[in-house]
Amino acid sequence: MRTSALSRLLIVLLGLSLLTLGACRGKEPDIDIPVPGSIISPDIIIENGVLKKWPNYDVPVSGIITIPESVVAIDNGVFANYKDLKKVNFPSRLKSIGDNAFKGCTALAIAALPDSLQSIGKQAFYDCTQLKTLTVGTQLTFVGNSAFENCSTLQQVELPAAATTFGSRVFAGCKSLKKVVLPDHLTTLPKSTFFNCYELTEVTLPSLLQHIEGAVFWQCRSLKQITLPSQLQSIGSGVFAGCSSLTSLTFPASVRLIGESLFNGCDHLEHLTCLSPNPPSFSEDTTDPLKYYRQLTVPSGSKASYEAITGWKRCNPIVEAQ
Repeated sequence: MRTSALSRLLIVLLGLSLLTLGACRGKEPDIDIPVPGSIISPDIIIENGVLKKWPNYDVPVSGIITIPESVVAIDNGVFANYKDLKKVNFPSRLKSIGDNAFKGCTALAIAALPDSLQSIGKQAFYDCTQLKTLTVGTQLTFVGNSAFENCSTLQQVELPAAATTFGSRVFAGCKSLKKVVLPDHLTTLPKSTFFNCYELTEVTLPSLLQHIEGAVFWQCRSLKQITLPSQLQSIGSGVFAGCSSLTSLTFPASVRLIGESLFNGCDHLEHLTCLSPNPPSFSEDTTDPLKYYRQLTVPSGSKASYEAITGWKRCNPIVEAQ
C-alpha cells in the first residue's frame, strides 16, 4: 500500500514538472533590443545637455550611433576624425553642433539634421568626403566658415529661409555639388562659398542678396547661366573666374561696384548686359577688372559713358539696347 501511494505521488509530481516546463517554453522572454549605438558607456560625457565626449572605441562595428534625447548641443571636436562613423541618429531637441564636431569623418554618408537645429559651427563637417545626403531643418540660422568644405560627394543642398548668417567657404571643394537653393533673406554671399564646385549647374540666389564677395563661383566649370537678383549692389574680385561654361550674364541696374578679374578664364562668355545707365565703378585696387573683350549691351543713350571708363571700354562692340 505504502509503495503504491508513493508511486502515485511521484507520477503526480512528474506531471506537474512537465506542465511547468511546457509553460516556460511557450512564453517568449521580454528582451529589449537596443537601437544600434544607443548603449551609453560610462566614458561618454554629457554635462547639462552638452555632449562633451564620445570615445572612438564607443562607436560600434556598424558605424551607427544614437545620441541620447537629453543632448541639446554637441561640443567642439567631439567626433573629429572618427573614420569608422557612418551614420548618426541625432536627438530631436538638438540646437547646436560645435566647431570641427564631425571634421574628417570620412565614412559618414548621411546627415539628417533635426528641425530644432539652429547653429552649425565652423568646419563642423569639413572633409566628410562620403557625405552624400544632407537634410537641414527649418530653424537653422547660422552656418560657420567651411562647415561643409571638401564634402566631395555631396550633390544637392536646400537651405531654409531662416539661415541668414553664413561664413566663408561653406561649400568650397564640394566637387559633386550640382544644385543649391539659398535662403531668400540672405543679403551677403561670403567669399569662396562655392570655390571649386566643378559640377555646379544650378544656383538659386536670394532675391534680397546685395553683396557677392570675392571668388564665390571660382572654377565652377559647369555653370552655364545664373540670374543676378535685382537688389545686388556689389560683386567682388574673381567671382566668376574659371566659369568656362558661362555664356552670358546680365548685371542688374542696382550694381554699383565690381572687383578685379571678374571673368578671367570665362572662355565661352560671349555677351554681357548691364542694365544701369551709369557704368558701375571698379574697386580702387583693380587694374584689369573684366578681362572681357566681347559684346556689351547697355541702356539706350549710355554707350558713350561706358566707352569712357577703363575696363568697360575693352568690350567690343558696345551696343545700346533697342
